[in-house]
Amino acid sequence: MKAYPEYKESGLDWIGKYPSHWTFCSLGYKSKMIVPMRDKPQEFDGDIPWIRIEDFNGKYISGSKSDQKVSETTVADMNLKVFPVGTVLCSCSCSMGATAIVSQPLISNQTFIGIVPAEDLFSDFLYYLVQAAKPTLDSLGTGAIQKYLSRSDFEHFKVAFPSLSEQQAIADFLDRKTAQIDTLIEKKQRQIDLLQEQRDVMTQNAMRSSEVKSLKLGDVADWIKRPINRQDEELYERIGLYNRGRGIFHKPIAKGVDLGDSDFFEIKDGDFVISGQFAWEGAVALARQEEDGCFASHRYYSLRGKPGYAETAYLFSFFTTQLGDNLLNHHSRGAAGRNRPLNINTLLREKIPVPPLSMQIPITDLIEKTVVLKKNTQKLVDFLQEYRATLISDVVTGKIDVRTAV
Repeated sequence: MKAYPEYKESGLDWIGKYPSHWTFCSLGYKSKMIVPMRDKPQEFDGDIPWIRIEDFNGKYISGSKSDQKVSETTVADMNLKVFPVGTVLCSCSCSMGATAIVSQPLISNQTFIGIVPAEDLFSDFLYYLVQAAKPTLDSLGTGAIQKYLSRSDFEHFKVAFPSLSEQQAIADFLDRKTAQIDTLIEKKQRQIDLLQEQRDVMTQNAMRSSEVKSLKLGDVADWIKRPINRQDEELYERIGLYNRGRGIFHKPIAKGVDLGDSDFFEIKDGDFVISGQFAWEGAVALARQEEDGCFASHRYYSLRGKPGYAETAYLFSFFTTQLGDNLLNHHSRGAAGRNRPLNINTLLREKIPVPPLSMQIPITDLIEKTVVLKKNTQKLVDFLQEYRATLISDVVTGKIDVRTAV
């Protein structure tokens, strides 16, 4: 795609040079800002949706997932601000720069500011423009505990605008391109979901096999303990587990001497890791090579399948089933909720269905295939998301001319 024939210098890093026929001015000259009231309604018994940041999901926003709605009487009594259709909502605290176009009248708290475009500013163009400006908006936020952008910050924010017809062409182009990118990302992620669904079916079939044996977990798996040297100067990376077997997440790196008096254990590639503090359902994971050298506290347990008896990957897959999850719940002491300690000793005495190795190995192979696909897909998704953000920025700041793009 080609550039415009002539440019002017904006003097701003996030815009740089912009097409010479565009208008350079403050956002406040082209729009009106609506700042919501601080108070939250006490009653939700009307027809106007009350929205939160959790309700942002895509280009348009029309309702609340919590189904909270405010009446016109409450709006009048509390002098609440209603965002009209076409308003570009922008979060001005916490996740600053999150945007959506209002497709039916809405109300919110001060997490957002409403940018109501003038007649010569197209909502869809403004939507993409604010997305491109997000890194700069993030840097402008002030506040010791929580960053915040004021009405004045938005009103005086410098932007460059083309004509209304060109704004339409830019928005149409970005609608097409971002839809293509988003569809590709969804397809790649769906491939992972299908492999995981296939693994679940394979595991269930293996558990129902006529050749399955009922054996104690401790007879087919070893509880692996690799204590680390607390005085070691080597850096370690702590881990945690996502729920329902979705994997491992990393916590801040610390030196061995900073670990205090707690016991910590090293996690190796291929370990089946179980959370000892059953804070949520199904806190299990299969450690991958990138976790090698990481450590977990005494609240986690590592197991390995005994050769000739059980594949470690099968054990992981079993404990992501409802039966496996029920066993973890059964051996977690205390009331339902957070921090129910898992009794690993009684769990190891529990019998589990163990199919022949010939049925376990395909599950391991499928998990390995899923791991490779996840890794490659994440690289692609990261690239596509970066490309998407760069494309939006380049188009709305006039680096490329899409007026005649097909």
